[in-house]
Amino acid sequence: MQSIKQYAIYQAICADPDRTIQSLYAEFSTHVSRTTFHDAIRNKNIKKWKKLQRPLLLPEHAQARLRWAERYKDWTAEDWKKVV
Repeated sequence: MQSIKQYAIYQAICADPDRTIQSLYAEFSTHVSRTTFHDAIRNKNIKKWKKLQRPLLLPEHAQARLRWAERYKDWTAEDWKKVV
């Protein structure tokens, strides 16, 4: 039974990595002990996590990507082998 609970905790972390550990524990605290909760995290080698900041894809970037894809869409594997 404990492994099922640990798996549920792991699934919750994977489903929403932006959540804090406090909010996760609040969700599971009525079902599992603090020890089980921390064991579940430790067993999956999950350490402190923080959402990575990534630059936004601006409309200009999307257009440039689309132009590039359209330009090279008909290239064959042989064409790509010539690229360094």
